[in-house]
Amino acid sequence: MAPLLLLSLLLLLSSTSLQAQQNITLGSSLVPEGPSSFWLSPSGNFAFGFRAIEGNASFYLLAIWFDKTSDKTVAWYAKTTDPDPALVQVSSGSRLQLNSNGVLSLQDPTGTEMDLPNGRASKTLQIPSCFLRCSPQE
Repeated sequence: MAPLLLLSLLLLLSSTSLQAQQNITLGSSLVPEGPSSFWLSPSGNFAFGFRAIEGNASFYLLAIWFDKTSDKTVAWYAKTTDPDPALVQVSSGSRLQLNSNGVLSLQDPTGTEMDLPNGRASKTLQIPSCFLRCSPQE
């Protein structure tokens, strides 16, 4: 009986460990609404993706937040790099794409690439590898 209980416990722990370490496939994308609006960090502590702006149901922030807290506190959000930084707001129908090189690209609902802040004159943003664990596109 004890070996069967031990085997069951080991199987449960290994399946839980696998669930917590799901990879984000290169070529994946996020949209502001629905279940594909964010990605979880490997630990499950943080989420990265779109967050609705309070008081404005039509626009979303690109943000990182603490996912295991009840209030989902925002830790970082995208801002413009202008002299007067402003929130990067996107509307429904926008898309965030993780390309085959691990670079993020944000497109508005018409498919036009939007500027993302990264300190360079580019329309892409790189996420630190410690946050996301990527796997090649299948």
